Amino acid sequence: MNERDSLLPGQPRAARKTHLQSFKWLITTGWQINLLLAFVPLSFISHFLHLNDKLVFIFSFLAIIPLAKLLGDATEQVALKLGDTLGGLLNASFGNAVELIVGIVALTQGQLRIVQTSMLGSILSNLLLVLGMSFFAGGISYNESEFQQTAAQASASVMTLSCITLIIPAAYESSFGKTYDGEHDGLLIISRGTALLLLLIYAGYLYFQLKTHAHLFDAASDDEEEEPEMNATAACIALLVVTVITSFCADYLVGTIDTVAQEWHLPKSFIGLILLPLVANAAEHVTSVWMASKGKMPLAIGVSIGSSIQIAVCLLPLLLVTGWIIGQPLTLFFNNFETVSLFVSVLLVALIVQDGKSNWLEGAMLVHTETRLTFFASDNHHQQTQNGQQPQRRILQESFRIYTIDLQCVAYLSGLDSPHFPSPDKDGLDDIERRVRDEFNSLIVLPSDLDSITRLDQAHDAYGTLVRWSAMVQDTGYGTEMYMSTSANDKCLVYGANQDEDVQFNSDANDLTRIRERTNVYAVQIPGDNRRGVADSTQLPTGPAHKFPLEGVDDKLGVLLKLYDNDLASSLRPATNYDFVGILGKSALPRTLDSIEESAVDEQIVPALHILYSQPCLNKESKQVEEKNVLTDLVQWLKDAVFDGDQIAAYYLVLALVSKTQTRKSGSPIGTFPITLSYPQSQSTQQAKVIEAVKALTNLSVHLPLSIDTLNKRRLYPHSVGEDLHSGALQLSPSTVLLLDERVLGQGTLKDTGVRNVHSIQSVIQSQRLEYNFPFSSFAFDTDLIPVVLTDDSKSIIPGTTHIPLSANADKVLGELAIPKHVELWREFILQSRSKTITIPDNISDLIQQSFVDERQAHKQAGLSGEGTSTDDLGRRITMARLLASLDDHDKHELNNEHWELITGLEKERLARGV
Repeated sequence: MNERDSLLPGQPRAARKTHLQSFKWLITTGWQINLLLAFVPLSFISHFLHLNDKLVFIFSFLAIIPLAKLLGDATEQVALKLGDTLGGLLNASFGNAVELIVGIVALTQGQLRIVQTSMLGSILSNLLLVLGMSFFAGGISYNESEFQQTAAQASASVMTLSCITLIIPAAYESSFGKTYDGEHDGLLIISRGTALLLLLIYAGYLYFQLKTHAHLFDAASDDEEEEPEMNATAACIALLVVTVITSFCADYLVGTIDTVAQEWHLPKSFIGLILLPLVANAAEHVTSVWMASKGKMPLAIGVSIGSSIQIAVCLLPLLLVTGWIIGQPLTLFFNNFETVSLFVSVLLVALIVQDGKSNWLEGAMLVHTETRLTFFASDNHHQQTQNGQQPQRRILQESFRIYTIDLQCVAYLSGLDSPHFPSPDKDGLDDIERRVRDEFNSLIVLPSDLDSITRLDQAHDAYGTLVRWSAMVQDTGYGTEMYMSTSANDKCLVYGANQDEDVQFNSDANDLTRIRERTNVYAVQIPGDNRRGVADSTQLPTGPAHKFPLEGVDDKLGVLLKLYDNDLASSLRPATNYDFVGILGKSALPRTLDSIEESAVDEQIVPALHILYSQPCLNKESKQVEEKNVLTDLVQWLKDAVFDGDQIAAYYLVLALVSKTQTRKSGSPIGTFPITLSYPQSQSTQQAKVIEAVKALTNLSVHLPLSIDTLNKRRLYPHSVGEDLHSGALQLSPSTVLLLDERVLGQGTLKDTGVRNVHSIQSVIQSQRLEYNFPFSSFAFDTDLIPVVLTDDSKSIIPGTTHIPLSANADKVLGELAIPKHVELWREFILQSRSKTITIPDNISDLIQQSFVDERQAHKQAGLSGEGTSTDDLGRRITMARLLASLDDHDKHELNNEHWELITGLEKERLARGV
């Protein structure tokens, strides 16, 4: 036996390789591939010089190919010095290190689909391309190759088990619906539990392979023991250095995927399924095929199937657990095409290896399957481009390509020319609305999947195309309408298709079956949306001005929604935000009875959106803020830049911004924190700086000046004029910050409309409910607004808020405000804090109770009048303490003593100002 330079004590040592000899061997072995190492410095340079993202992508892509080979060689050299068991364990752990590095980088950047598709692509690439080419090369050289049947079947069984575990989340999603925001907890639980079980299975598989049944896999080893070419120290150094460099290059690569996908018109699924597995396994692929051509088929099978097992049963679950730890909602749910592709691939491989023999035809079958999958991933996008489509319509075309029921309708909705398609069968359109909607919904796995669809407010000449739109429901009272599902020559008319076709109706039985029903709902662009840029405008008709809540807004886009889903239509409520996806068309706004009687009133044509998909548009953070002391920096900026050194006002404003209705008790909201900021008297007419500050720190905010003239002439609450619901400035979506500016109130008398307006404002502040006024009745709907009242030294006309007199120079809290560059971090931090759930430990509960008793006793012993700290004061402090606890670091969810002491101090200082 040859002696080796071992890392294990007690083992003999061969002539030790020098560091120079070790690194020379590492670089010169496979020097053809290592020539690509020249792209490593280019990757770093292009990144730090902020060159074009496409160059960064290309350089990083080419740099990772040789780095993956060096990583594999270094791992193998370290494994040779650890002995059979530890060496095998190290090979199993680092066998797919590049895939793991790329996956972790993509996970930390929130690229969840890239994580999923790159893992799936690596599995399919190893099972189909590598194994197929190995079988083909071995079959050409030796006609028929043999391998250890039992070991191959055991590996195939583990792959089959992992495939089954990926079908379970798909079955769950199919049974229980979509997976968004708060509604996908069940899928996360299933995925995370399955990941833990898969990791246990992988540990058992390693024990099976390395210990109990190691003899089954011995055939996959060379007859002669391999001699190490690097000394232990050099091998470990190389492994560490190459891993670090690879992680940087992977970070640069993943960071440019969005730009490359958009500018090169490449679907992210193609990048994940094809390109990333290729760059990570190029050297390994070549090695496997070369071994098969030399008659070492067991080694080739060990490389391909073993690598697939490690990715499916170890890397993917490990990444899911990592996402669980860092707060990324990665799941094991793949879309239908990906799930079926994996299942078919595993089934095909299991059938091929069961006889322990291989030939070139079996290899060609596997390569053909991989080629078809590659063709689908690329051809789908190519077909869209060839037909004049924008890449953003990829999702819809994927959905409708599989439909053959009504090819005219399918082709229209997909943007394809279809003069050669036959007419549908008589019953071809039965329930097609639901089938088309369900098939489209099955393609939406994560909220980010909608990003590939053109936004309505950025679309030009978008009629007849697929668009998405974030909107607020304004009026659900238009009811249903009847429409013809097919034209006179049997062309499909659902979802706005073929609107120019002749529609004729006869009263016979056949024509009656063509009549369908849909619901009309009016929606407007989200009022006070600070995320919407100035450039986000459209040439579409804006709709009636009285349907939009705010005045003084030029772009008041309103759209008539055509709903084909009765459940969705019945669930929509006014003043709620949704993301809608549908086919854009035109429609006459439904006329009321009053307008029909007035012959002079013409029909008003407005944009219409035929809804295929919808989901609640929640005002939540897009990424987790893990930085420390964010609250301290935010309060410091508000104190210095907005409130002229008033730290008390800064704290109270931040607490108000993170408040929301947690629950309702006897109709009263729990968790809200409306405040009033009382400004010093000033002759200046400049705007308060806090208005711009709130706009910068929140996604949704509305500044509403409350002058006597505005209150008396403009209805701030929604009200019906005939059968048409007119909007009001208080009809705002949840979590909108409502800045009620009394500083412009002036002198005067409130009339009937003014009194009603003040009553509506009080109802919103005190009970978080807004009444919709109709001729003979009124209905109150729940709201969840964040009221911030601005007043001068005079008393506010709006009671029920926490009053904070400002201690600042009158002129320094007014005027323009410079917004820092990192304000986006603060905005995400506020959104994250609003979504936190805070608990109060028993010891803190006892502390709060005791402090309340102590304060009341101290007040009584001092002989002061009144009861001192009231139960209302206690309730306010508890609310404030919860809000302050939610502003703590992201991983803290409990109220503690420091929070309570700070709130107690803030309240005492506020009361000391003579409130």
